[in-house]
Amino acid sequence: MKTARMTIVLDPEDKALIETRARANSLSTGEYVRRASQSYDAGVDEATLAALVGQFAETVAAMRTTLSEATLYAQARLDEIAVLREGRGGDRR
Repeated sequence: MKTARMTIVLDPEDKALIETRARANSLSTGEYVRRASQSYDAGVDEATLAALVGQFAETVAAMRTTLSEATLYAQARLDEIAVLREGRGGDRR
C-alpha cells in the first residue's frame, strides 16, 4: 500500500480534541482522522431535508392531537368511574 504524508494546520484546541477522541476510541490520531474523513459527507440535499422537516412537523402535530384526544378519553373514563363509585357509596370493589 502506498502512503502519502499530509500536513495540516490546526488550532491547539482542535489538535487536542482530535487526539483525545482518537485515544477514547483506541485509535492512532492518523487512523482517527482517516476514518472521520471517510465518513464525512457534506452533500446535503436541501430539498430532501426540507421535505423531511415538513413530514416531521406534520407527524408531531398529529401526535399532539392524538395525545390530546387520548388524554380527554382517559379523563372521561376516570370521571365515569368516579361517578359509579359515588353511586355505590364509595365502594371500590
